[in-house]
Amino acid sequence: MEKIYTVPEVALYLKISKSKLYHLVQTGKIPHVRKGRNVRIKESDLKQWLEAKRLEASHETDLANISAELDKAYLADRQNARTAANERLKAGGSNTRANWMIVGDVVGLLGCLLTLFIAELGESERAIIITFGSYFGLGLRDAHQFEFGSSRGSKDKTMQLSGK
Repeated sequence: MEKIYTVPEVALYLKISKSKLYHLVQTGKIPHVRKGRNVRIKESDLKQWLEAKRLEASHETDLANISAELDKAYLADRQNARTAANERLKAGGSNTRANWMIVGDVVGLLGCLLTLFIAELGESERAIIITFGSYFGLGLRDAHQFEFGSSRGSKDKTMQLSGK
C-alpha cells in the first residue's frame, strides 16, 4: 500500500513552511488529494514532483550556461568585426557595404514615414508600414551600436581601442 503524507510531514521533509506548502496545494503546483477538508500527498506524486523540480533546476542551469557562452561568442565576434573594420580604415579603405546598408535603412525609414503621413491607408496597411519602418530603424540602431558601442559592447570596444 502506498504511503500517504500529511501537509506537516511533507513541509518538514521539504524544509518549507506549512503555509508555503498549502499555497503550492491551492495553486495546483503540487499534486495532492483531498479527504474532506484534509489534504494528503501520495509518496509517488511527491517523488514525481521532486524529480520534475530537479530537472527544471538542471535545465535552468543549462540555459544560464548556454546564455553565458552565447554572450562570450557574441562579444568575440563583435570584437573580431571591429578589429577588421579598424584595420581596413587604417589601411585607407572604407566599409562600403556597411555604408550602403545605412543608406538603405535611412531611405527605407524615410519612405515608411512619408507613406504614413501622405498616403491614406487602412489600419492593416498602416501596421505593415510601421513594421517595415521598425526593421529599418533597428538596422540603424545596430549600425550605431556597432560603430559607437552599446551598453553590451562599449566597454569591449573601449578596451580594444586602447590596446588593452
